Amino acid sequence: MKARLPWQAARYLGLTLLLGLSGCGWLQPCGEKNEAFDVFFGSDRYSTATYALKLGEAADIRSTITPESCRNDISFAVVGGSLPPGLKLDSGNLQGTPTLEGEYRFSLMIKKVEGYSSSFAVSSNPVVIRVGQNLVNTAGKCGRDVEVFDLFFGGSKGTSFLADLRVGQSVDLQSKVVPESCRQAMTFSVLGGVLPDGLSLSEGNIKGK
Repeated sequence: MKARLPWQAARYLGLTLLLGLSGCGWLQPCGEKNEAFDVFFGSDRYSTATYALKLGEAADIRSTITPESCRNDISFAVVGGSLPPGLKLDSGNLQGTPTLEGEYRFSLMIKKVEGYSSSFAVSSNPVVIRVGQNLVNTAGKCGRDVEVFDLFFGGSKGTSFLADLRVGQSVDLQSKVVPESCRQAMTFSVLGGVLPDGLSLSEGNIKGK
């Protein structure tokens, strides 16, 4: 039987957020069987994320996905506006080289997650990108001037994470980093124990066989 959970609607800063909880996952779901998905840019989902990009200079604007392990299973769409010419969506991130000056406003929407049965839509916080010849890129900064960082595995912080692995099986255990935009700026190490032989840390995730 497919579990279907009700829609929730919320309004913030004039943006309607449709927060859909998925039904039971199938075909090896990327998260829990009943999962709440989210996507946003910047340091938090409740404020407008504003970026300045220099015309003709490559940019890489990272989003935060909950759960991060589902990023490659999610289909996204741009709503309420348009991307700057030269930028494109890549697994929920914005990448490319802007080719036209101007101010661009939009939100990102999660349309579908592979392996989950319920219909739902999740809209991100508003995003504003200003493109100009004399601007300095602000995209790529991982957080605010004062940031609280966090890292955990599994559905939530404060609970034990247990993974049953087979010998010789390929492993890719995805961690949750807050803010996700800081992952590539972080250095990780193992404390209080050791990883199994054949596994290693890769940007906070555990991979190998």
